[in-house]
Amino acid sequence: DVVADRLLAATAGDELGTEWLPFATAAALLLDVLVTAEDSACLQLENPALYRPVWVTRHKPEIVVDSLIHALRRSLLVERGCLVAQPLHLSGLRALGHIARLSRHTGHQALRMLTSGAAEIAVAVMQTSHADEEAIFAALWFVAEVVAAARSPIAPKRLVDAGMDTAARKAREKYVRCERIQIEVGRVLSAAVGA
Repeated sequence: DVVADRLLAATAGDELGTEWLPFATAAALLLDVLVTAEDSACLQLENPALYRPVWVTRHKPEIVVDSLIHALRRSLLVERGCLVAQPLHLSGLRALGHIARLSRHTGHQALRMLTSGAAEIAVAVMQTSHADEEAIFAALWFVAEVVAAARSPIAPKRLVDAGMDTAARKAREKYVRCERIQIEVGRVLSAAVGA
């Protein structure tokens, strides 16, 4: 919570004593590692896939979600100075996608991401001038996880309004031989048509 709280405050304009982008990148990398780290407690269950970390319950991840969403929005939609997807973007998408997946039982966090501009953020990553295969995959996977976890009737409209369907089709054409991108494109396009 301390890292996420400080990232949120810095993104909102609080004085850091250092440049915002390196700080935000380091915070997103740390949050990515903390959120995606495997918890050994899951191995005590007969089916480890059913394990939910304690920090996922109730509203605990909200500060992490808010801080990462705001940092990504600032970097991609406000400052708009990126020619390539930055480590801040990739780590932020991975951490948020993982939170969406872990909180799938309620869908609350994913719905918050969806209504806070998840699709716009993913499209912005995909539209950076020199977006590579990893950036495209991260953006598609992130949106697919958010939509799957949110299970909301507003998802198709949000995706189409953001241009996610068009961006996904372009990725499908550009990365014809990349199986993992083709899979995520299928998930995103299915969600965009409300299937």
